Amino acid sequence: LKDNVYHTNSANKPESASIDGAKLTLKFADANKLPNGTAYLTIGEKVVKDGWNNQNAEVKNLSINVTVDNEKPYVKDAKAETDSKIVITFNENIGTVGSYKILDASGEEVDSEYGIKGDPKLDGDKVTLELKKALPGSTYTVVVEGVKDVAGNEIDKVSVPVPVTDTTRPDVTTTGAL
Repeated sequence: LKDNVYHTNSANKPESASIDGAKLTLKFADANKLPNGTAYLTIGEKVVKDGWNNQNAEVKNLSINVTVDNEKPYVKDAKAETDSKIVITFNENIGTVGSYKILDASGEEVDSEYGIKGDPKLDGDKVTLELKKALPGSTYTVVVEGVKDVAGNEIDKVSVPVPVTDTTRPDVTTTGAL
């Protein structure tokens, strides 16, 4: 299938092609990506067939309007779901998680005992930071950099305030009689 489809000229073949019902999905590698603006797609004869085994006629110069994503992602929202979990929401789906630092009210990075546990968790447009230990109630700053959207556009380094409410119950560890 992918060897009989191309855009603009026969050297621009897709990296992969798949059919799901009436939908043909083509993925082009960076070297053969679709240009911004109008591209022309050619599908060779007898490449696609329907449920009754009817095969397509050659399709030449099918115009496709391509809009390339050049917009950098940005932080839409950042909030502490608990005193040990911070969720950062971006304006679009993220492809590269990037790096994060948590600063206290004086602008110093929080002690390593409170730091980020493991790798940040990516889910579409959200990144979740699980902390090693619950933060005391205060307003913290999360420094975000290196995040890229699925098109490869990188965020500008940004510092986002995140108020944290202490939700951890006190732990009684010793008792004694006076």
